[in-house]
Amino acid sequence: MKIIQNGTWASKVGAAGLAGFMLFGCGAGALDAAAAAKTAAEAKETGRTEQQRMTGAISPDFIPTLAHYATDVVLTGTVTIDGPKLVLLVNGQDVSASAQLTKIGDRTWTYRYPTSVGSQTGDVAFNVDAYTVYMNGKTAGAVHTRAASAAAQVVHVPFIKYYEYTNLSWDAYDRVSNLFSFSYQLVKVWDDEVREVVAEPTLAQVAGDAVYAASGFEIAPPVVLRDFALTAAEPVWTYEAPTYSVDFAVEKTYSNGAKSSETVQRAGLLPGTSTDVTVTLEGWTKTFTLAAPAAPAAPAPSIPAETTGVVDESGIESTWTGTSANGGNVQQNYTLRYTINGTSFEQKLQTNFTKNGTGFTTQQLVYLASYEGQTVKIVYALPFVQPASLNDNTTNKS
Repeated sequence: MKIIQNGTWASKVGAAGLAGFMLFGCGAGALDAAAAAKTAAEAKETGRTEQQRMTGAISPDFIPTLAHYATDVVLTGTVTIDGPKLVLLVNGQDVSASAQLTKIGDRTWTYRYPTSVGSQTGDVAFNVDAYTVYMNGKTAGAVHTRAASAAAQVVHVPFIKYYEYTNLSWDAYDRVSNLFSFSYQLVKVWDDEVREVVAEPTLAQVAGDAVYAASGFEIAPPVVLRDFALTAAEPVWTYEAPTYSVDFAVEKTYSNGAKSSETVQRAGLLPGTSTDVTVTLEGWTKTFTLAAPAAPAAPAPSIPAETTGVVDESGIESTWTGTSANGGNVQQNYTLRYTINGTSFEQKLQTNFTKNGTGFTTQQLVYLASYEGQTVKIVYALPFVQPASLNDNTTNKS
């Protein structure tokens, strides 16, 4: 036979018999080794996975700064890579199903992936990575080519650096509770220096001895008079006939707890009566009742050292001294009248006029009066009155 003659058939039979021997004679271990060899062979045929081809490049597009309060962002860019099907990863997660992946060239893809920055602010980086996979055959789904490295696609998310306030208005103050009611408009200062004034005012309250703290700033309330009252010190009364003036102290208490005193003066208060005195301090009016003491007794007037007396000329009795009107001397009896501290006095006196001594002219005389144990000089003038008759003499009068 032909086949036998050239040995081909015999070789094939021998090979088949040897293969069958090996297959049925080596058991499960031989099967596993064969499968592994087959997989390695297939991988070697693709020349991708085993060689770790990482030739792809990712070129993210620039993303403009987001608007204030915006959180949505769209990642776009270009991937240059070998392979039939692109897989896009963002922050390590496969987002291909949510992304728009468009092949625009033999090795060029664009990607568009809408996402959100969430609560992140400032420069937010998204890690963008990519690779391609086989689509058909035994290698379907296996990695074809990877990007050489992931790319960071950064977007700036504006944030509020700090808060301020404007249009502060202190609306009311409750002295009993020591609470201020006030309003203001919040100002948001963004990192781009934009100052955003919140339209709706903020209404708040703060105790007078506290500080209102909110959003990183503080508002100190004004200091106002909360109350005032009479102190325990006795008023000082000064009598200015016919009324009293008075100095009295009040203690002032302020909204921040500070205290001070102030002296108030009033005049025209009637002695021995109670008078309502109105006091206005820092815009707040209160009334106190003050009882004035009785009028003090009039002080005794001082005793003068000297005062003036008078002699009524019509009451002077003049007579010649001796037995005849020999032109010798004249004796006058008269009444001296004077007043000391409002009290009137009279004193009967006698004075002589001598022709060669005092002469017949008015004499300036001094009478020493005794008043409340003190001596008071009574200065007076005694006019000369000539006797009416030569027979008016001391002899006749005796």
